[in-house]
Amino acid sequence: MTEAIGAEKGERTAERVGYRSGYYERKLVTRVGVLELRFPQDRVGRFSLFECYQRSEKELVSALVEMYVQGVSTRKVKAITEELCGHSFSASTVSEATARLDEALKALFEQRLAEPYPCSGGSHSSNHPKLSLWTIPDSCFVRNARCRHEVSSCVNCTCTGLSWG
Repeated sequence: MTEAIGAEKGERTAERVGYRSGYYERKLVTRVGVLELRFPQDRVGRFSLFECYQRSEKELVSALVEMYVQGVSTRKVKAITEELCGHSFSASTVSEATARLDEALKALFEQRLAEPYPCSGGSHSSNHPKLSLWTIPDSCFVRNARCRHEVSSCVNCTCTGLSWG
């Protein structure tokens, strides 16, 4: 807080950019359990250690999404988190987290490439490497498919590069 404001508590300096305004208490769900923390705050509200309304550690939310992506149902995720960190996440919380992941992936897939990416190989017998105009990643989740000589769920990933030349 001292670095954010530019002065110690009660100190008056020309570099000071704000004033302290006490603390607020918040529970934060982490991989090791629920922590009760006191966060310092300033009068204007510029200083923040976490995002607004953040109640869970980002790595824990990433683990929830990863479980869901690997095929664990939202109801089972709730039971697993209850056992591991003493806090259960509702099925809707897991669904909301995966929806944010879907939005991020959609934005990634829809972004335009600034310039062609170099691409080696191909059927050309040219000394110049071909340039890929578009790289299109895609994946699909296949349930009950034969993967590695056993029947299970698999993710099939592909990446297609369209080039000129």
